[in-house]
Amino acid sequence: MVRLFPTLLTVSFVGATLLIGAHAQAQPRHHHAGTACKPNNGDLAKINYTDNQGVTNVSTSASAKVYCPVDHTLDPNGLLRPGTLRLMVIDRSSEAVSCTLKHVASDGTDVQTIGPINSTGNSSTAQALTFTIPPPGANPRGYLNLICTLPRAGSSTTRSHVVSYKLIMQ
Repeated sequence: MVRLFPTLLTVSFVGATLLIGAHAQAQPRHHHAGTACKPNNGDLAKINYTDNQGVTNVSTSASAKVYCPVDHTLDPNGLLRPGTLRLMVIDRSSEAVSCTLKHVASDGTDVQTIGPINSTGNSSTAQALTFTIPPPGANPRGYLNLICTLPRAGSSTTRSHVVSYKLIMQ
């Protein structure tokens, strides 16, 4: 019985090592709450943050723009990697939530714009908006910026939200 314990421990340890090794090889994922998004300067008074529905436009008279930072993993050479950004929105308005993903060079110049991608509108359940990020091309360094326009609220119960977003890199 004493001889079996070290064998079982070794097997358990090897199993744990293999599991950890497999997890380390998985695609990097960066998940953000919609509360990470910041309002455009002129839209600050229109924006509300909630713990379960992210960022919301509470204005009944005008749309609001928010900027959402996107953390990403660079490849070993410091280059932007291709991947997928999946954005979850709730759009209770008759107008669409509209989002654009920008790849911006380190010096601030636009490299690539993906979108806009629009929600279908008028739904109380979350909708996924998916951006495919191709290889970066000529200017592979820089950062990603997600920009969303939230339509005006029809009332206190017909507001639109950026709930969360997740980047999955290849």
